Amino acid sequence: SAKVSRITVRSRIGHGLTRREETIARAYATGDSYKEIARQLSLSPATVRGYLRDCYLKLGVSNKAALGGVLQRGTAGR
Repeated sequence: SAKVSRITVRSRIGHGLTRREETIARAYATGDSYKEIARQLSLSPATVRGYLRDCYLKLGVSNKAALGGVLQRGTAGR
């Protein structure tokens, strides 16, 4: 599983996520669980879940695979 601390966060034009949202989304898309991400960032799993919900809404995706694809491309396709 990816370590949040090892993820390089770069602002990507077009996706509209905050740095925190992108960090969490990338960790989740690469296999970390809510609990793992929460522990690494000193958040509650419910907070991580909320951030991911916001990411899904902002990017217009409905599953983890689509989330990973959008993050890999760096754009929501809009």
